[in-house]
Amino acid sequence: NNNLINAGIKTAQNELVILGQSSDKSSFVTKFTSQGNVIWSKKYEPDYPFVSWVQYPWYSNSRLYGIANSSDSTSFVYGSSSEHGRSINGVEYPGNHSVGWLLNLDKFGNVIYGKYFGNWGTDYSVDGLIHLQSGGLLIYLRALSFPFISRIICFNKAGDIVWTTPLQAISPPSTTIASKP
Repeated sequence: NNNLINAGIKTAQNELVILGQSSDKSSFVTKFTSQGNVIWSKKYEPDYPFVSWVQYPWYSNSRLYGIANSSDSTSFVYGSSSEHGRSINGVEYPGNHSVGWLLNLDKFGNVIYGKYFGNWGTDYSVDGLIHLQSGGLLIYLRALSFPFISRIICFNKAGDIVWTTPLQAISPPSTTIASKP
């Protein structure tokens, strides 16, 4: 068994929910009782698997990195996936890229909703999540390639985007500021 445990949370009912990666590199979530008995375990894969070279898009190499509780006994898992174009004369077009991936799971591990973040020519990963008291959430969408403009995205409780803010490294001031002792 080469399974890895990436993260875990404790529910309000004292149950444990762990996020892992199996030896075939797929992500799974397992829920345990407080005594360590398995309640359920599910593998999560993108909803657009590879079927044929002419389909577009399809996803692979999906990885879930983090998990967070919600106030209503649901949970969120997040990470990234590779999005692919179709193959034309042996060349993939558009070329594959990384997209951020977010799933909202009910207390039985069923997907309530899922979202991908990114456009062709971008590379993103969902690397952080904060659940808000309003029931909404903030995610950190990390840019993995130039021009490295990451984003903070705010969602309402229904999963709709409320606002988004780009984050870009700010260079230090070019003038020296003198300080008085």
